Amino acid sequence: HEVVLVARLDDWHKCIKRALQIWDIVQRNTELQNWTLRIIGSGPDEGYYKNYVTKNHIPHVVFEGKQDPQRYYQDAELFMMTSISEGFSLTTLEASQYGCIPIAFDNFASARDIIRDGKNGLLIPNNDKLVYAEKMQLLMQDESLRESMRKQCIDMCERYTIDKVAQKWYQLFLSL
Repeated sequence: HEVVLVARLDDWHKCIKRALQIWDIVQRNTELQNWTLRIIGSGPDEGYYKNYVTKNHIPHVVFEGKQDPQRYYQDAELFMMTSISEGFSLTTLEASQYGCIPIAFDNFASARDIIRDGKNGLLIPNNDKLVYAEKMQLLMQDESLRESMRKQCIDMCERYTIDKVAQKWYQLFLSL
């Protein structure tokens, strides 16, 4: 089982350290030690994160570097988002189109544009790492819930197809 995090490795904005702290809590559950966190991306804090994982003995974390994330979305079941803010989280939408269930802090408006809490992902109260870990563990342990949410992720992405977005723009232009 895999969890993926795709981001620029920059703690000021993306807060990957929070993700690592959450993952550390999750991995204390011995039933979930067959899960791996794959971190896709590069950036100024990459060395810091690798050192943090080593120093704190956080298990099952793999840094993949800068890669095309598509195959990781396909292989993963969950997508972690720990950013402070996002304009419109394309990585969340990308993950969802592959049925990779997003879990994000509810601290930026666009998160609610994509994620319907409990339906096609999870929204966590801002910076509450314990609740994030708890809800993530519940989802990791419930295969039928993951399957239901996975289907809803894919269905939600239908709102963002080229035809649907073009139609909305067309309607906007007609209304001017």
